[in-house]
Amino acid sequence: MPDEHNLLTVDTNPTTTISPKQAKPEATLGIASFTCALAAVVCFGVYEFFTSGRVPSGIAFLAITWLGNLSIPATGVALVLGIVSIVQAHHAHRKEVFGLIGLILSALSIVFTLMGLVLLIGGLAAYNAG
Repeated sequence: MPDEHNLLTVDTNPTTTISPKQAKPEATLGIASFTCALAAVVCFGVYEFFTSGRVPSGIAFLAITWLGNLSIPATGVALVLGIVSIVQAHHAHRKEVFGLIGLILSALSIVFTLMGLVLLIGGLAAYNAG
């Protein structure tokens, strides 16, 4: 029994242990989905930061445009990997936390992109009508 005055005493006989069979590993595809979704959000955020209010010119314009365009396929890959990860985690008894986060991030990215397109089309229609 640990001494009340000594806080650094280690109990060498724990009452509960987790065997390797009980600990569920994280789904690898879930980690890949989360990473792709995070990369897509960062790419899009950097693109929006550098193009808000001003238009870059020359090689900077080309680099920023490619960075923004890179977020589109990365979002699609993250969405597919998130769905596959959740299905795999359910059948293989693995954790599905990163797959779920990647799926949510990529779905939100797609929703915000579609909202931006609707606003852009609405603005162009209002501009052409007036």
